[in-house]
Amino acid sequence: MEYDTLTDQINNKITSGISKGTDWNAIPGGLDKVSESAKGFLWGLGSGNVWLCQSPCQGNWKQVKLSLDSSIRDIATDDSQVYVLLQNQLSMKSSDNTDEWVNVNLPDDIEKIISTASYIWGQAGDKKYKLPKPGMTGNWIPVKDDLNIKITSASSGHLYGISSDGKAMVTDEALQTSWSVIPEFGGKYSAIFGDADQTAIFGIDSTNSLNRCLNGRCYGVDTKGYTPQSITIEPSSKQMWMTTTSPGKSGNIFSLPITSDYTDILKSVQPIDKKRDDSVKKAETQFEQSTYSGMMARQFDYLKKMLGDIFAIKPAASHEADQQKIKDEIDNTDHEANLLKDVIPLIQKILIVLASIIGVYAFSDMFGSMTHLVALAVMIGGTYYFAVNK
Repeated sequence: MEYDTLTDQINNKITSGISKGTDWNAIPGGLDKVSESAKGFLWGLGSGNVWLCQSPCQGNWKQVKLSLDSSIRDIATDDSQVYVLLQNQLSMKSSDNTDEWVNVNLPDDIEKIISTASYIWGQAGDKKYKLPKPGMTGNWIPVKDDLNIKITSASSGHLYGISSDGKAMVTDEALQTSWSVIPEFGGKYSAIFGDADQTAIFGIDSTNSLNRCLNGRCYGVDTKGYTPQSITIEPSSKQMWMTTTSPGKSGNIFSLPITSDYTDILKSVQPIDKKRDDSVKKAETQFEQSTYSGMMARQFDYLKKMLGDIFAIKPAASHEADQQKIKDEIDNTDHEANLLKDVIPLIQKILIVLASIIGVYAFSDMFGSMTHLVALAVMIGGTYYFAVNK
């Protein structure tokens, strides 16, 4: 049908347009993790060093020297700062690399750091700590978490993590409320990325596939066959950064815009969509016309049958049968009339006898005990008289 054909054309244009608008951009370099700051600088962790590249990064990475000689465990950024997790210290500075490093002690053997609007979170096994920003006091606050959720990312107002059985979870940035399951992410996941949760939430499932969920709907994100090693998202630029376990032609760093301008796609789809609307209107008109015609045809058949019943013209054979029937009825009536004519005189005579008997009983006082005999004599006499005189 025309509608189905036009729908297929729309779907193909949208699919091809989105695919063109969501191709991963390969960035030269090989790093373990990349995190972009809102100030326009990309920070990376790899080969035991910290690296910096100004956006838009073309692979011109520069090593940034730390103030402490220590192994590096993790790196994170926010709107203005970069945080580097060392073995025993947390180092921080402006994300545009214009000031000196500030170092604060760690409360435990922290393995991962996560940044929200108000806190820097540290995770040490099943223990959690939060450091109020700007964090230069080093006043870490231990936080009890009975569910023992593994935090994997955070937005300005929420923490995202994974339960022990792989369920996607979310809570507020201070962990003052209980963790809640994110229902859109069915199955088991190894990480949830809600850095830009106002736009979309991403997750890596048990098969290392990347999925995106928004407004209750989820679909897979093509990673071009690469397995994600780490993923971060810059909320302001809405840019996703992915490092992979195996490199491509230019390295293992890739970026992807998580929102696109679909104006060109919509412009190409609108003419086809108009044709589809016209097709629907045409089909509706044809349906209405066919429905009206069918209804009128049924009404005409009913009217024809009704008039036929009222003004039916019977064949000649039918008239002859009716005439014979009427004749038979007349003959029967004549026969019944003749029988009645013969019976009426007899009935009259019987009535006379009965009247005489009634008269005898009417004068029973006169006859006394002879009343019954007189009545019997009247009945016998009357019967004999009428039998003799017919």
